[in-house]
Amino acid sequence: MSPTLHDVNQKFPDKLFSAMNFRIKKFLRSFGIYVYRTYEPHTSTLMFKVYAKLISLSSGVLHIGGHIGQEADFYRSCERPVLWIEGNPEKFEILKNNLAKYEEQDCLLALLGDEKNDHQPFRVASNDGASSSIYDFVEFHDLGVDMVDTMTLPMVRLDQTIPKSYANKYNFWVLDVQGAELKVLKGAGELLDSVFALTLEVKRNSFYKEGARWDDVEEFLRHKGFTALWEPDREEETMVAFIRMESPT
Repeated sequence: MSPTLHDVNQKFPDKLFSAMNFRIKKFLRSFGIYVYRTYEPHTSTLMFKVYAKLISLSSGVLHIGGHIGQEADFYRSCERPVLWIEGNPEKFEILKNNLAKYEEQDCLLALLGDEKNDHQPFRVASNDGASSSIYDFVEFHDLGVDMVDTMTLPMVRLDQTIPKSYANKYNFWVLDVQGAELKVLKGAGELLDSVFALTLEVKRNSFYKEGARWDDVEEFLRHKGFTALWEPDREEETMVAFIRMESPT
């Protein structure tokens, strides 16, 4: 019997269900994913189960913005190879050490964007670098975090960093790049054509000056053939899954 999302998780939250139109649900059924409308109070837990199902349908995971590899155990449970990319050299060394015990999980040091720039300012955040970004925060935000240092790092495009074969091997992408989502996606070039599905953290209005906004990210990915499975909350930063439903336009 084909596995279903209902097999993985017995309950599906109304706010995710209502965001999925009939066309998306019909498309997901072609992969053996069936969505049922029952209540689930723990949306974040459910999202991870959605990601686990999508990853199981992929050839592997490309995680951009790896920090120190907090999701490594989760990826191991999905039984797919993972390539991590981290831009902060200090965090990269921790990431590399943390991944040493995991088979089929490798990492690269690269700060990704939409152009080559040998002198890109990179702001380091006070929460152990988790919110670090090429952008500064907007003047008024409620994160309880500040930028405490700035590095100058080389920035490169993804399509200058990995070969096409890697995009085929790792065709489920995770972007956790703190406002630089659109820059990283644009820097992927034709590599994005090989992607089956991806997730990214996005807000309708970014916490970062010049950071990616939901409307811009959604429009860019829609033109690349992707459809969002749900939309971000009105005020909160939300992990959103996109799945390819059409060829790029």
